[in-house]
Amino acid sequence: MNFLYPQFLWALTALAIPVMIHLFNLRKVKKVHFTNNAFLHQVQSQNKSKQRIKHLLILCSRMLALAFLVIAFARPFIPASEDAVASDKVNIYLDNSLSMSNKMSNDNSAFDEAISYVNTLSEVYPEGTKFRLLTNDFSPISNRYLSKKQLGEYLTELKMTGVSRPWTSITSRLKQGNEAGQTFWLSDFQKSTMGDLDLNVLDSSIVTTIVPLDYDSPSNILIDTVYLGSPSLSDFEQNHLHVKFVNRGSISRNDVPVRLLINDFQTANTTVDLSPGEEKEVVFDLGNKMGRVNKGLLEIQDFPVSYDNDYYFTLKKAPKLNIADLAGNQMTKDIGHVFSNDQLFDYKRHNASNLDYSLFNRSDFVVLNGLDDVDEALSAGLQDYMSKGGVALLLPTSNAGKSGYKLLGRSLELKDKEASRHEVSKLDLEDPFFDQIFDGDQNKYQMFEASMAFKSPKARDVKMRYENGQPFLFEEAGQKNLWVLNSQVDDEGAFNNHALFVPMMYKLANSSRGGVISRLAYYLNEPMVGMHLDSISKQDVVALKNDGFELIPAQQFQGNKLMMELPKDKLTKGFYDITLDGRPLDVIALNPDKSESYLENYSLENMLEMASSRASVNVMEALDSKDFAKTLTEAYQGRELWVYAVIFVLFFLLGEVLIIRFVK
Repeated sequence: MNFLYPQFLWALTALAIPVMIHLFNLRKVKKVHFTNNAFLHQVQSQNKSKQRIKHLLILCSRMLALAFLVIAFARPFIPASEDAVASDKVNIYLDNSLSMSNKMSNDNSAFDEAISYVNTLSEVYPEGTKFRLLTNDFSPISNRYLSKKQLGEYLTELKMTGVSRPWTSITSRLKQGNEAGQTFWLSDFQKSTMGDLDLNVLDSSIVTTIVPLDYDSPSNILIDTVYLGSPSLSDFEQNHLHVKFVNRGSISRNDVPVRLLINDFQTANTTVDLSPGEEKEVVFDLGNKMGRVNKGLLEIQDFPVSYDNDYYFTLKKAPKLNIADLAGNQMTKDIGHVFSNDQLFDYKRHNASNLDYSLFNRSDFVVLNGLDDVDEALSAGLQDYMSKGGVALLLPTSNAGKSGYKLLGRSLELKDKEASRHEVSKLDLEDPFFDQIFDGDQNKYQMFEASMAFKSPKARDVKMRYENGQPFLFEEAGQKNLWVLNSQVDDEGAFNNHALFVPMMYKLANSSRGGVISRLAYYLNEPMVGMHLDSISKQDVVALKNDGFELIPAQQFQGNKLMMELPKDKLTKGFYDITLDGRPLDVIALNPDKSESYLENYSLENMLEMASSRASVNVMEALDSKDFAKTLTEAYQGRELWVYAVIFVLFFLLGEVLIIRFVK
């Protein structure tokens, strides 16, 4: 125990005053009249003993009251358990991710408690202290230090976000422009979003205080995955929506209601039963008469965790594919027939001997149709095109030289045209590539025979094989996105005339879309989103719009795809229209990252164990804001005891009064 004003302790010498008063009172002579002197000696003996005890009790009460009064003015306190920080700036990380909406033991959300803790922090520190508040938004205001008043105003505007940040990202951001000598972490410390807590990355010259906001991990059902049975939506085929649900809790959940809404109309509903840790997939049928762009919403009724009860997604009809048919002398007209549907394809045939190589920037699928040779210029253009995600199909011809295609792939060495033909084997229907190609058993479809065009082709992926094991339709091993037909295009009566030819060409052409437009939804913590927008140029600037809210994101073109950067501090879950000069072009759906639904967190015991080897790291336990204020004050300012001294003063004064009144 220490004293704030130890000089007041000299006043303890005043304790001699009641002692002196007591001694002088004993020397006073009092005259007592008795009518009968026979009892005088007995009364004097009895009163002398009782009075001595009474006077001693009064003396002790007065001296103790005076002593504690002096101690109270000396301001006793227990020194702070933590070293005071010689800095007028403080860093604070406040986790405002969605998991912080879970209730703590006092029935307040962890987010509300964290805000209350920050307000308490600002009151504990001196008036001139500056505070830097970092949240998961990483907003520009987190780059500067705020006064106590500015911090309070910012806290009133602070909202929760669907963006979560890992430990490494937060520590890196706190180090940028740091001027503080102390940092506070207020978070639920979710394992799924924080990742590994490596305390060694913390600056040992800065005192770090970790305040875990603990809550019991409740049961939670989440929508884990949503995808289409077929990669694209079309008027010509039935499609299905696959939804996977997961029970992340420790208790079974039965009859959890699920609704599917398309364009604000309920199209299906069901219930799911899930045991702890169980995953279950539900398939919804989709009609084939839908608009070009459709807004979908999946809803479940699950409590107490409700921020992940809905999932936004979009269903879009595939835009036209740009097909470039590079026709050689031995070209087949069947390619033009396959892609003749102008509702699905923008098909153009080009003379291979007079090419404009800029066509690659405008093409999704390129067919090398019966070319006698692929020279260096064409090969370079194709390789650049395929490296950016474009897909090409090589249909060889028997008139090409043996090295005619080797610039595209080293294994593409032609063999002499052979008279023998080989049967193409049955297909692997487990491969998703063949979904919806066959209606029923493929055995009722007779396969075909063809003559091999290449000697020993090497493949990274094979979709069709000959009976002897050689690849028939394959992706060349040395060149990604180059598909090769191991048969001459002028081979009469082979693949071109088979029922598989059209759907296989459709599948290959559709694979050129990549992963960009097949996305039904995006997560809020993704850095970029991308899509095909054929109706705009590279000079146009698009905007994101949602219910009166509008912003212009950072954007760039990669090939023929528009890439937009998501400003995480501005967006929430829901639908966002992509507009150009107010005209809607497309729609995207944004959802919180599903890792926010995995509620297991680092416990207080975990934190204490990790911090035990780091002298500059403290872990503070607090049940609520009042407990936090008390713990914080004691830890960094010490515990003042003058109130207890005043209580003792009053206690001993009361004791003196009672002794005088009741002790005879």
